Amino acid sequence: MAILNEDGFRKKLKTDAPHGLFCIYGEDTYLKDFYLKKLTDAAVDPSLAAFNLRVFTRDERDLTDIYEAIEALPMMSEYQCVLLRDYPLPDLNKDDFEDLQKEIANLPETTLLVFFFSDPELDYNPKKPDKWTKYFDCFNKFGTLVNLSHRSDAAIVKTLVNGAKDRGTSIDAATAQYLVDRAGSDLQTLLNEFNKVCSYADGAPVTAQMIDECVQQSVEASVFDICHALLSDNADKAFEILHELLRRKTDPQTLVGGMAFNWIDLYRSKTALLEDRRLTDYAENFNYRKKPSSALQKLMQDARKCTRKQITAALDILADADAQLKSRSVNGALLLEETLVRIAGVCKKDA
Repeated sequence: MAILNEDGFRKKLKTDAPHGLFCIYGEDTYLKDFYLKKLTDAAVDPSLAAFNLRVFTRDERDLTDIYEAIEALPMMSEYQCVLLRDYPLPDLNKDDFEDLQKEIANLPETTLLVFFFSDPELDYNPKKPDKWTKYFDCFNKFGTLVNLSHRSDAAIVKTLVNGAKDRGTSIDAATAQYLVDRAGSDLQTLLNEFNKVCSYADGAPVTAQMIDECVQQSVEASVFDICHALLSDNADKAFEILHELLRRKTDPQTLVGGMAFNWIDLYRSKTALLEDRRLTDYAENFNYRKKPSSALQKLMQDARKCTRKQITAALDILADADAQLKSRSVNGALLLEETLVRIAGVCKKDA
């Protein structure tokens, strides 16, 4: 059975009865919560949820209780829902998993069974098996898999432009894109920042200046700007961004990892340039279709400022910083400052 994305799941909710097995997972926290509520509300009248909605958390793993809930009849309703949030499936022994498969294969017509996973890193790829694969194979065989990833930039911008009207203000597409670039594409975080800037606008059109004044830049965007500043021979700006991230108590390990990913992106960009590849080919081949187009353009611009030798030297420096953070107790802030100094030196060297 095909794995549904947001559009496919939205259509299914409009046309199909809310019963059977569903597994909701993916990287976008907001969309998962939003569509989980839509699904459960379609099956269970909220006024009867106390009778017809049974929720099991991660620590409530007794299969006997779960099977009893699945087999129960709905009260004053056509359907009932059993929701398992972050159930630790890999902890099941072989016999328990076989019993679970039998239960899933024979769900009552009146039951909606939902497995919901909050971990944004959890993914299903049959070609790359891991400890979750056999469970997702089972869900795919007997039910519906719903993978809710971040929306495309164009879709998010449209959501913001339309949403501004409901908030008593307006925002044009270019400014909405600027907000996405600054706050990131995770809808839960983005909409929180969007609500903030709309309130700040107080009925006036939202501007880029308003966004700068009241929207906190995402860690990913900040790390990107650090790299851009270093390659633009603006170490002062790079340190200013670093100190702001440290003031926000951002984990040094997260920052080192983020910078490493950014320099890897730069290496790929440089390779694309040397091979005379188009930006669209680059985004497709490296699965960067969800990256903002403006971010890809900046990556290409930065790649023109450096050599592959400089990029690999920066990656070596970041690998050394990562090893120090993991192997012994160090002052993370001081180590990050030393790391930026070393990378700034690399960026100044001639090819």
